[in-house]
Amino acid sequence: NGAVRATRDATLAQQAYLRLKERIVSLALPPGSTIHEAELQQEFGVGRTPLRDALQRLAHDGMLRIYPRRAIVVAKLGLSEIRELFEVRLALEPAAAALAA
Repeated sequence: NGAVRATRDATLAQQAYLRLKERIVSLALPPGSTIHEAELQQEFGVGRTPLRDALQRLAHDGMLRIYPRRAIVVAKLGLSEIRELFEVRLALEPAAAALAA
């Protein structure tokens, strides 16, 4: 059914978005890093459409730069973005530490 598939793809896109965003925010993927779609598809266990939806969303958020038919690159950060990342990390790290304990 088309509706079921669309819902599943949306869920997979959301999962890929959150996983990739976490890597960018934590600097596991530092600014200037090239994103390889095929590797992420395999690693995240998602198809091309959900991954591309996630990449487009991250580009819209300003975290990625997409150069059609060339590359996808983690965006370089300005002062306001760096400040925002630190605020996000301050909010997330205590929760992550609690989960790890």
